[in-house]
Amino acid sequence: MLETLLAAPTRFLFFTGKGGVGKTSLSSATAIALTEQGRRVLLVSTDPASNLSEVLGSEMGRTARPVAGVAGLDALDIDPDAAAAAYRDRVVGPYRSLLPDDVVAGIEEQLSGACTVEIAAFDEFTALLADPDATAGYDHVVFDTAPTGHTLRLLTLPDFVDATLGKVVRLRQALTAAADAVKSVFGQKSAPDPAVVAAEALRDRTRAARALFRDKERTRFVIVTIPTVMAAAESIRLAAALSAEGVPIGGVIVNQVLCEGEGDAFVASRRRDQDRALATLRADTAGLASLQIVEAPVVDLEVRGVGALRYFGDAAWVKGAAAAAAHAARSEETGV
Repeated sequence: MLETLLAAPTRFLFFTGKGGVGKTSLSSATAIALTEQGRRVLLVSTDPASNLSEVLGSEMGRTARPVAGVAGLDALDIDPDAAAAAYRDRVVGPYRSLLPDDVVAGIEEQLSGACTVEIAAFDEFTALLADPDATAGYDHVVFDTAPTGHTLRLLTLPDFVDATLGKVVRLRQALTAAADAVKSVFGQKSAPDPAVVAAEALRDRTRAARALFRDKERTRFVIVTIPTVMAAAESIRLAAALSAEGVPIGGVIVNQVLCEGEGDAFVASRRRDQDRALATLRADTAGLASLQIVEAPVVDLEVRGVGALRYFGDAAWVKGAAAAAAHAARSEETGV
C-alpha cells in the first residue's frame, strides 16, 4: 500500500485516524516523498488542534505557503475559528446596515456555536475540493485530517447541510418572493439575497465533496493507527463507517511499531501487546483484513523538521514495507 501510494498516488490523499497516532507526520512525510518524484504537492491540515507548523518547521497559515527546504511543496492550515469568523461576517455583513444592532448581535450569537465552526471549516475545506482553480497548480493534495469523530462528521455533513440549508433557502426565497410581490406594484425587484447565494454555493460544494470522497480514481483514505487494542478497535469502526459511505480506503498504517527481537524484557512485553493489537486488525474479516496493513517502526528521534520527516518517511516506506512483506511470508507459511 505504501509503495502504491508513491508509485501510483491518487490526486487526493486523506490521512485519517484517532488523535495522536502520527497523521501529521505521515501525511507530511508522504507529501515530501511525492515532491522528490518531481510532483507539485499541496499539504492541508484540517485538524482543529493542528501542529503542522511545528512538524514542518515552517510557519503555515490559512493560505498556501511554500515549505522551506522542500521544492514543490506548499502547505496551509485551515483554522476553524478564523473560518467561522469569516463565515459569520459573510452571512451577517450584508445586514449590518439594514437591521438594528441588537438583531444583528442575536444572529451572530446564533452563529457562534460549535456547529457553525464545523460548517465554516468544512466550507473552506470543500472550496479546495470543489473549485478546480484552487488546486490547479498541484499534482496531488494531501490532507492531514482531524481525529476520527471529526472525519465521520465530515462525511455526514453534506446530508446535514443539504437538509438545513435547504430549509433556509426555501424560507429566504419565500420572503424574497413576498417582498417582490409588493415591489412589483412600483416596478421594482429585490436584489439577489446574499444569504441564499452563500447557502446555495455551500450546498453545491458539499455535494461535489461527497462525490469526490467516493471517487476511487481520484481519492484514497489512509487509516493511521497505533498498535494498541483500543486504537485497533477504533480503526475497525472507522473503516466500517468509511466503507458504509462508499469511501475508498487505500490501506492502514500502524505507526510506532517496535521491531521484533530487539530490546530488554520490557520492550519484548510491549511488542507482545502490540502483536495482539495487530492480530485484532488482521482478524477483522469484515473490513481491515482485506486491506494491506503496513507497520511503520518507531524512530529514534523527534519527528520535527524536514530532515526528520525524510528520515521518518524512509523508515515508514522501506522498513514498513519490509515488515509487511515479512508478515505476508509468515502468513503464507503458518496460515496466520
